[in-house]
Amino acid sequence: MTEGTAPGTRAPAWWSALGGRNALSVWSWLLPTAAALAFTALVEVPAFGYRPWPRVLLVVCVQVVLIPLMVGGHALLRRQAHLKPVLGMSIFVALGMTRGFAVDVLAPYIEPVAMSSLAYQLALNVTYALLTLPFIALAVDSIRRYRELRARVRDEARRWQQALSEAEAEFAREYATYRETVDSEVMARVIDLQDEIASLAREAAGAGALAGAEELRRLSAEVVRPLSHELILEPSAIRVVPAPLAAPPPHLGLRDVLRDAGRSPLAGHWGVCLVMGLLGLVGLSPYGSAPLLVVNLGWDLLIFGAVPAALRPWITVGWSRMPASWAWLLSACLWAVLGLVGVAGTASIMSVVIGDGVVFWAVTVAYLVLSALSAVAVAGFRRQLALQAELTGLLSRQEALASRLIQRIDYERRELGLVLHGSVQASLTRAAIVLDRWGETLDPQTLPAVISEVGAALDGVVSALDLRDHLQVGLEAVVRDRLRLWDGAIDCRASISEEAAAATDGAVAKVVGEVVGEAVTNAVRHGQAETVEVDVALEGDWICVRVWDDGLGPVGTRHLGAGLGTLGDSGVSWSLERVGGRTLLTVRLGVLAAFVMETEQSEGPATVIA
Repeated sequence: MTEGTAPGTRAPAWWSALGGRNALSVWSWLLPTAAALAFTALVEVPAFGYRPWPRVLLVVCVQVVLIPLMVGGHALLRRQAHLKPVLGMSIFVALGMTRGFAVDVLAPYIEPVAMSSLAYQLALNVTYALLTLPFIALAVDSIRRYRELRARVRDEARRWQQALSEAEAEFAREYATYRETVDSEVMARVIDLQDEIASLAREAAGAGALAGAEELRRLSAEVVRPLSHELILEPSAIRVVPAPLAAPPPHLGLRDVLRDAGRSPLAGHWGVCLVMGLLGLVGLSPYGSAPLLVVNLGWDLLIFGAVPAALRPWITVGWSRMPASWAWLLSACLWAVLGLVGVAGTASIMSVVIGDGVVFWAVTVAYLVLSALSAVAVAGFRRQLALQAELTGLLSRQEALASRLIQRIDYERRELGLVLHGSVQASLTRAAIVLDRWGETLDPQTLPAVISEVGAALDGVVSALDLRDHLQVGLEAVVRDRLRLWDGAIDCRASISEEAAAATDGAVAKVVGEVVGEAVTNAVRHGQAETVEVDVALEGDWICVRVWDDGLGPVGTRHLGAGLGTLGDSGVSWSLERVGGRTLLTVRLGVLAAFVMETEQSEGPATVIA
């Protein structure tokens, strides 16, 4: 965020600009110097009979005296942790007072002042400072911060695009590493085992079958299971972190701001109207006529307030269709006409009220300068608001893209882990069980069928890794696909009520499938179960999944695993118990419980078969 536009800042940007790092700059010296020289040449010299060149020398000397104070004030504002508009205005007043003192001290040596009064010089120069420096600060700050914001929008887009690309590439490398591990340590070994098991079973009979079964179990326990746990339980370390880019130095960039200012030159005219009113009060105060001051103030409100307010809607609509150069030219002409009318009116009022129609032509110049600075400042702040909205939208969109990318990365990891933990482990265990049983009988008559079953199970490993998301979305199809992985190894039966199938969407059906697959794997691998029964029913607002098995049941206390271990932390009601010599796992899922198998869960102790 740039200064003065941070979220939550109550002060408007234009007010905050008076206390930021741009409140004082080289333009705060150049423009007031030009204004003071114009005022001297057009007002003081003809009005008070001063000699031109000594008076010009006095103005230049006084402006040089102000340089150290301006540099110090600039450094003081830059050191502030927060914007300090009141401090900025105080520095402006201090500069005005210093200028008054300098004029009072230096004038007798350069050009004697006709009205030698320190109080008058202080009042005049403080007013002069407050009428010029804030407008310069507003214009410079609006342009510079507009440039910074525009550069920030461009840089943020580049940073996020680069960060997203790097995260994508890092995940591609990470995923390729996992797949390479699976292909080299699981897929390649499984393909070799398909030939080895058939050969060993024919030649070495039981010894070959038992060796093949042992290799399958080792592969499941030492390779597949740890890798699946890593993918499911450990979130990816990949993060989308935009790298910092060097911001360009703030400098004046007038083109776009002037284009807006030219199309709406009277924006902020009430501020200029206030300044012109104060300038009239100060400039005419030496004449000491209250009626003159009141009437002239009303005239200023009409010419510099009411007339621009009436013209502004027409100008905004009509001039927006013009080329930028024409808009700028007509804006300058409009300002000049209003300034001339204002000054001529003031001279006429003075002639009527006090009989002396002094014409302050410098006021026309002052109005042109202040009007231009006001229009530029308003245009700059208007563009800042548009850029701020664009930046906010950009950051919001990029953060959403980053969030979706991280979710996809975790989803891809978890999906591969679930395939390894479910289908691959189930197929390997199924093949090992078939070989174990044949090794007990060594019946040559059943050997072809055994080899066929083992081959089908190992083919299931290959197909599961080739097509990870192969399960259907219907509840019954999901459950039966999970149980089909164990065909020939154990006896599996399922009962699914029509109410449960009708009330379950694809997300919940997938979770039910994961629960059933994990429960059967646990029952066979840890409980040596030979029969598993699954019952899925709708009970109120819950999908109740009951998995019975004739295995040994839970033994001791284990830590949370990659499957059922995530249910407790997800707020899902579940229990594991022994009932009538059988093990019963009961899981209750909300009908809309798509969240139940979240991947980023912390581990903790629980009584559960992992």
